[in-house]
Amino acid sequence: RWSEVAESATDVELVVAAIEHVHRTAPLDEHRGAEAALGAVLVFLPGWDSIAKVMDACRDRMPPSETLILPLHASLDTR
Repeated sequence: RWSEVAESATDVELVVAAIEHVHRTAPLDEHRGAEAALGAVLVFLPGWDSIAKVMDACRDRMPPSETLILPLHASLDTR
């Protein structure tokens, strides 16, 4: 299936590097101080396995005090 091929071809390191770059270069919020960056990143990935891998890698490489990672997938319970 195409979805299985797309998911196995996801370059997690490349995706995380792109997210890190955006995070490091984001403009700062002048009203909230130097710790607060403005903006958000929306990443589309081919399936839950890719989402979980990218999410875990981002949590390992970026401070939780500076990021909020929210997964979204059709299989997640909305309650």
